[in-house]
Amino acid sequence: MDDGRREVADKAYMDYDFGDGIEVVDASGWEHTSLGREWTRAVFVAADQGDTCGTASTKLTFTVRFVHGTVEVEEVYAIDAKGSIWGTSGAPVDLANVRIVIDAAYQCDPGALSDLKTAIESAVFGVIGGGLLSHGPFTPNGYETQVISIGKAAKDLDEDEVRDWLGGMLESGNTRLEDVPKLMSRYALTDSFQMRSELAERMGRE
Repeated sequence: MDDGRREVADKAYMDYDFGDGIEVVDASGWEHTSLGREWTRAVFVAADQGDTCGTASTKLTFTVRFVHGTVEVEEVYAIDAKGSIWGTSGAPVDLANVRIVIDAAYQCDPGALSDLKTAIESAVFGVIGGGLLSHGPFTPNGYETQVISIGKAAKDLDEDEVRDWLGGMLESGNTRLEDVPKLMSRYALTDSFQMRSELAERMGRE
């Protein structure tokens, strides 16, 4: 994760605005705590007067603090020996949320599902913790593993069957027309396999 954080810290430093008329005249390399959450470097700044020869410089400690266990920046600031903050990190950048869904199908005895679930969760933990799903400075902020048992009836559901069933529910009065938007909204926000299982059960297929 250090390489990713270094890249993010470098960008935060390059984007930092130390203030009007202030220029950086020198800077040291990065140092970070043992857990790597806080990265700092000494930065020497002075008033921009064209030729900085003879101009006294001020030492600042430039700090990039990361959210624990990620490369997401929590705070960026430059501070002098008196405790005064210099400059600003600029406008925050809106980051895109990217979700990766891996659909792996297994066939196993129902009695072995618990052991399979434990094994898969352990494997996913190893993959995430080992950085195998990281790319440069980008690493997962969190993850969720779902191991779901889905019957053949639910797996084989198709669009025509669901449409005909819902149409029949409306015609029979078992489902009111005004309830359809709420029903569709709930299904749209439900895991697809869980949704299939519930539909198959309500349709009497399981």
